[in-house]
Amino acid sequence: TGSSGHQPISAFAFRGSRFTSTTNFVNSIFNNDVYFGGSDFNYASFSLSEFNGDTEFDNTIFVTKAEFRDLIFNDNIDFSCSAFSGKTYFSEIDFLFDADFRKSVFNGSTYFYEDTFYDDAIFNDAVFEGNTSYDSTQFKDDALFWNTTFLGKLSLSRTRYEELYIRWSYINGSLIYDDAAFMS
Repeated sequence: TGSSGHQPISAFAFRGSRFTSTTNFVNSIFNNDVYFGGSDFNYASFSLSEFNGDTEFDNTIFVTKAEFRDLIFNDNIDFSCSAFSGKTYFSEIDFLFDADFRKSVFNGSTYFYEDTFYDDAIFNDAVFEGNTSYDSTQFKDDALFWNTTFLGKLSLSRTRYEELYIRWSYINGSLIYDDAAFMS
């Protein structure tokens, strides 16, 4: 245990695993690459943690709830082709490199709140079936939403970005925003 109280974890390769109960990786440090791709999580909590290598959750299923709160991703993160069935929280996260959510499906309410994307945020071909919030989130590089469908409400209140690529015709629900979201 270091002075921060975190338990260092050197390497993980859980590709294709099934987590049938609550999975709790709170206060963890992942110092190498982490592979959870192709896994199934019933309820997953990755909060107050740090990922220091490439992190892969591609082709992963989150059944009831997924919580990613107060995190740092210090390398690329891949959630491509994943399914989020319940409520999904990505809050107060620093994505320092590419964050890839392309072709993922979000069935429940999805909250990206007070996140900072320092590199590309890739949501191309994703589907958001429930209400979706990017409130108070900053995109410091490209925010890519090509062919992304929003079936519920999309909230961009206090959202800041350099370049936002989205087709407004793919927003089938209502759009909530303030002037700051479009003047950044």
